Amino acid sequence: MSNEEILTLLRTVIQEELNPIKMELQDSRAQMISRFDMLEAKLSGVEDVVATIESSVKRLEVNEPGDVMGMLKQLNLKLEENHGLSSKIDELETDMKIIKKVISNQ
Repeated sequence: MSNEEILTLLRTVIQEELNPIKMELQDSRAQMISRFDMLEAKLSGVEDVVATIESSVKRLEVNEPGDVMGMLKQLNLKLEENHGLSSKIDELETDMKIIKKVISNQ
C-alpha cells in the first residue's frame, strides 16, 4: 500500500468517525437555538409583567396621597359625627338629672 492509499484510507476513516459527531453537534446546536428562542419569549413575557407592575406602582404612588387624604377626611367626618352625638348624649344626661331633681323635690 502506498502512502497515498494510506492517507486516503485514513481520511475515509476519520470522515466516518467525524460524521456522527458533526450530526450530534448540529442537533445540539438546533436544540440550543430552540431553547434560546424559548428563553427569549419567556423573558419578553416577564418584561411585559414587570412593565405592568411598574405602571401599577406608579399609579398607586400618584394616587396614594389623594387616597390617604380622602380616608382622613372620612375619618374626620365620623369623628365630628361622634362628637356631635356625644354632645347630645351629654345634654340628655344633664336634662335627665334636672328632671330627677325636679321629681325628687316634689
